[in-house]
Amino acid sequence: MVGYVVCLVLLCVGSLTEGNKCWNRRELIERRDLMNHATCVEPRDTLVALEVPPGYDWVYPSVVVVKQCHGHMCKQPNHQCVGLQGNKKKIKVQAYKINNGNTNVDMLCDYVTVQEHTACGCRCDKDPKECGHNELTGKHVLQVFNKKMCRCECKPKAKEMCQERMRRVPNTVMWDQTRCSCPCNNQGECGSGTVWVPSMCKCLPMMETDEGAPMVMG
Repeated sequence: MVGYVVCLVLLCVGSLTEGNKCWNRRELIERRDLMNHATCVEPRDTLVALEVPPGYDWVYPSVVVVKQCHGHMCKQPNHQCVGLQGNKKKIKVQAYKINNGNTNVDMLCDYVTVQEHTACGCRCDKDPKECGHNELTGKHVLQVFNKKMCRCECKPKAKEMCQERMRRVPNTVMWDQTRCSCPCNNQGECGSGTVWVPSMCKCLPMMETDEGAPMVMG
């Protein structure tokens, strides 16, 4: 199945290249080799930085090569190549600490643990709980999670309601796919005694109730 997917991707790249002449023959071969090497199939040698033990300033060696899955290519959108199985590997290092005003250096033989992968797979990197909350405004939005595409999408009802509103009051509102909302095209400056009402996209007069609370008239 994986081989079929890789072949399909290569055919698509080949057809696109012939159409727009983006790459020459040598560059196309390089990209084919890259895709064959980068596909999320099995762990490959990866350079990993080692953590410094608490109380020490640096370790030697500072990096090590282990089998990992990070950075490999997934055919599905918004997916990441992750380790499905693995184990902890202990690496023996020399840990150094500077003492007495940078004049003495203490050294300790210690072990640092790194994660090594034995199997790779593609997983969605989007949390379904993120849907329904707009990071920019902090407000609730009408979204659902599309598991296949690994993304939040606007509920069809939200767009339908906005389209109905656009038909009812043309050139007043627009559909915002990013926020799943139906904001006004323009916000005018309201004069004294009036306030902007987003739901109606216009300024309305304001008056006080008998209790002194402000109330919009409209």
